[in-house]
Order: sequence, then C-alpha cells, then structure tokens
Amino acid sequence: MGSNAQSICRCSSLLFIFLSSTIFFILGLVVLAGSIAIAVTVVKELFPTVLWGGGIGAGVVILLFALTGYLGMCRKEKKKWLIFFLIFNLIVFFLTLAICISLFFAESAIKDASDANFVNLTTFEKTAANPLKDGVKNVWDGCDAEVLPVVNETDMYVFSCSKSGFSVLENLVNDNCLDDPFSVPFPHNSSYVECYGSEWWKPEFPYSNATATINTAKGTLCACEDTWVDFILKYLLPGKYVSIGVTLFFFFTFLGCSYLCCFGQKHIENPDSQLKGYIARP
Repeated sequence: MGSNAQSICRCSSLLFIFLSSTIFFILGLVVLAGSIAIAVTVVKELFPTVLWGGGIGAGVVILLFALTGYLGMCRKEKKKWLIFFLIFNLIVFFLTLAICISLFFAESAIKDASDANFVNLTTFEKTAANPLKDGVKNVWDGCDAEVLPVVNETDMYVFSCSKSGFSVLENLVNDNCLDDPFSVPFPHNSSYVECYGSEWWKPEFPYSNATATINTAKGTLCACEDTWVDFILKYLLPGKYVSIGVTLFFFFTFLGCSYLCCFGQKHIENPDSQLKGYIARP
C-alpha cells in the first residue's frame, strides 16, 4: 500500500514538473522570438533598446530554467537540477500569489473609488483606479473620440469615433451614458461634478462648462462611470479565478519538486533493495 502511495506521489510530481517546464519553455520561446522580431525589424525604432534587449535576456533565462525542470525529471539521481527548478518555480509561485491577492483587493478598491466618485481616494484605491484611467485615455486617443452636442436637441450629446471599427464602443456609451439630457449648470453636489473635479485625474476645464468637460476622456469616464467600472469588473472577475488556478498549479509543482528532492532518491533505491532481498531468499 505504501509503495502504491509513493508511486502516485512520484508520478503526480513528475507530471506537474513536466507541465510547468513545458509552460516555461513555450513562454521563453515566445518572449525570445518576439524580442528578436522587434530587434531585427524597423519596429525596433518604436521601442527602447532596454525593452527588446531585456526581452531576449528574459527569454533565454526562462528557457534555461525550463531545461532544469526537464533535467530534474530525467536525471532524478542528481538533485541540483530539481533544486534550481524549485527555486525558480517558488519565485513564480509568489509572483502569481501576489497577483491573485491584488486582483481580489483591486475589485473592492475600484468599487469603493467609484462609490466615492473618485474623490479623496486612498493610495491603494488610486493604484487600482489608475488602470481604469489609462484604459479610458487609451480608448479615447485610439479611436480619436469626440463628444459633441446633438443638433436641434437641448442638452443632448453624442459620442463618436473618427476612426472606424469602434461602433460597439459608440453604442455602449451613447445608449448607457448619454441617453438623458446633460445640462448646465450642474448641482454642486452632483456625482459628475465630484468625479470631474477630483484631483485623482487633473481636470482640463472648469466643471461648469458641460460642452467642454464632457468632450474629454475624463468627462466621458465621469458621465459613464458605472458603465466603465462594470466593463472593467466584467473582465476582472474571470481573471481572479484564473489567477487562483495558476497559483495552485505552481504551488503543487513546488510540492512535487520538494517531494522528489526529499524522497525521490529513496524511492529509486527502495525497489532495488527489495528486489535484491527477494532474489536472496532461499
């Protein structure tokens, strides 16, 4: 019974190490190939040398650690390969664990920041909300957006992109955020005024000018605050549970490496000693 349990533990450990090594090997190849592709083409003019140079170095290092995993599997009598791979895997485990914990706290922080209209944010709420700000700015610049008054309509505005391919975004903003009149002057306690006037993202115009403020990336975020936050959280939710799975995978890989380092040699030797004892019987 004990021998069967040892065999199961050993096979499970080898499986996790093989899968982990293969993931690192593929990741290393992708990083190395992508960095080399940037270095040998005109695209390198768009990226700093440290980026693609560091990518080449990182790809090589990841490949080398993947190799230690394979060597640890095939040369089980030499623990040094497994120890190298165990250390690298432990680092990756702590990184994925930190990301996993951050995602759970980020969801709560973004909700709290939105509820406060992005006013008087804590340091962590600012950190969690900054990707939302960057995302809105990138979308605004990427689609060359404008929010302009609707002709012959009082206090009505329409969001449009000068570049094609953003019809889904246009419909999302117009149907969920700009379907009601957007008037001036604002009540001073309105959520839009609080959001637009917050120092978390420096406003470009006085909040009393609706036409000017809403025709900015921050104005669009404040007018569509719930829509943007829901959009971000929709993708954050599966990311949390994927991070849990990835963290557990590297944790079990670490346990597998530890088991083989501590008991692998004993398991290899035991069958031989048992076989010798069996042959020596009269």
